[in-house]
Amino acid sequence: MAHTHKQKDKLILLSINTRGFKTKILEILNAISSYDIVLLQELNILEEKDIKYVKSLYDGNFYYNKPLEGTRSTGILIRSNVVKQTDELHHRIIVPGQANQLFFKINSLQLTFINIYGCPDHDGNILLFKRITENIHITNESDIIMGGDFNTVIDSELDQIDYSHRGLEKLLKGKFEFITLMQNLQIAEIFRTLNPSEKAFTYLASKDDGKISKSRLDRIYVNDYQVSSVKKHSFIPFAFTNHIGIVIQYGICQNVHYRSSHWKLN
Repeated sequence: MAHTHKQKDKLILLSINTRGFKTKILEILNAISSYDIVLLQELNILEEKDIKYVKSLYDGNFYYNKPLEGTRSTGILIRSNVVKQTDELHHRIIVPGQANQLFFKINSLQLTFINIYGCPDHDGNILLFKRITENIHITNESDIIMGGDFNTVIDSELDQIDYSHRGLEKLLKGKFEFITLMQNLQIAEIFRTLNPSEKAFTYLASKDDGKISKSRLDRIYVNDYQVSSVKKHSFIPFAFTNHIGIVIQYGICQNVHYRSSHWKLN
């Protein structure tokens, strides 16, 4: 009897800052094995043997974005049951070590996943978000899902608490450049769209005075006309990191596209 492949109607996506990777590869892969696509930030430097080890354990494809200098790096995992033919997956580095994208077609839909790791010292975020805006490649036909640890916040009232004045100034660096990126991509942040006035945080840090500063550095965005395609948004803690993971269920039934036809980034 012939078997037909059941068409997926949703993708489960995780975005998580792992705070290192090579010393806890097995632990991380076991923890994230149920997600269709995983956007990873702060992997740090991986050698070729580490990448081969990941690929030997993971049932799918691993795309590593190696930095030209320093230790910042990102990676994308996609399970083999999402796209059957690996030649249908197209990976592109936007900024070495800090931004990469993966695009493919599923259920006749073109999807582009963008993964970003903002500068931990915050000072480089202005230039980083400008470079991403200039170097990213998206077509009018592709829906966008963007996740990451952006190391910047948009709303100083809702997205942080107990930062000093100097700390808040650093946290807001790159805000306007990031908003420009959002406008160019025509994307909206899922959590803030669905919860306009709610406070929630994804990163906690101890201060010298014993207080805990909190911020929402980790977020997922989709096209503003596709927010309704997100069936679920969750905050998930993991034992291997002090960042909270963001998980969404994204519906992939064929939809009508409403993006402005004149717009395109190269």
